[in-house]
Amino acid sequence: MKFTILFLAAISMAWGNSAVLGKWDTRVTMPNGKELRAVLDLVSKDGKLGGTLSSEAGSVILEDVQMNGNELAFTIYAGAGAYKIKMNLENDLLKGNFSGVDGVTGAITATRAGANLAGDWKVVAKDPDGVEQHLRVSLREQAGALIGTLILPDGTSAPLRELKREGNELSFKVTVEAADYSVKMAMVDGALKGTYTGPGGMTAPVTASR
Repeated sequence: MKFTILFLAAISMAWGNSAVLGKWDTRVTMPNGKELRAVLDLVSKDGKLGGTLSSEAGSVILEDVQMNGNELAFTIYAGAGAYKIKMNLENDLLKGNFSGVDGVTGAITATRAGANLAGDWKVVAKDPDGVEQHLRVSLREQAGALIGTLILPDGTSAPLRELKREGNELSFKVTVEAADYSVKMAMVDGALKGTYTGPGGMTAPVTASR
């Protein structure tokens, strides 16, 4: 009986840990509003979680990594201080806060690198006057490549061209009513956010959610 309980506990822990393994595109928001980008790489060795947090400034090792339910916690040492990070896992999003011994705190979010973008997305694009246009984008994998279609409010559609994906960033071109548009978006907090550029260099915000 004792062996069974320990065995089930080990399986449960391994299953929970596997949900966060891999690389995560990470954004750290400092108290002054400045955003820093990094890559969180979580690995498992001998049943224990570990990993690194890497940025242009270098790489640090994660210490005391714990996964309790959907909460991930770890400590990093940068400069002369220690920073504690706590994040909650929801689908392909890690979201939480960090705090340092010097009292500094801030927000931290991470999106799984290479998160699955296939599926239908509800798109809101604002024109230069701020009027919202509600569209849809359908993305799917085909022969290892991402392809997609823009669906207009009247039901007509246009294929997405030069569709590219790099990490958590997505870009494509599309022609609507003989006008060419370029779109660049990035996965932020589970949604796609960015801008589109239209005729004459006009640029406006665009967002997409599932």
